[in-house]
Amino acid sequence: IESCLKIADHEKTCLIAKNIAEFKKAILKLESQSLRERIGKQARLFAWNQYTPENIGEKWLSLLPSVSG
Repeated sequence: IESCLKIADHEKTCLIAKNIAEFKKAILKLESQSLRERIGKQARLFAWNQYTPENIGEKWLSLLPSVSG
């Protein structure tokens, strides 16, 4: 979960809850269609920008020299 918190952006790409009370508030916030749509669009954009095949390929290629000896 710690690694997710490093890339999560509360109320921009997701809703983060640290306890049950915050979880309940987050769920209730999702009644807002505009909030759901905004978070969904931002999350898709973030995922596309970070995890395109080109980006992932470049990361793997940069790791190969260090593991191939």
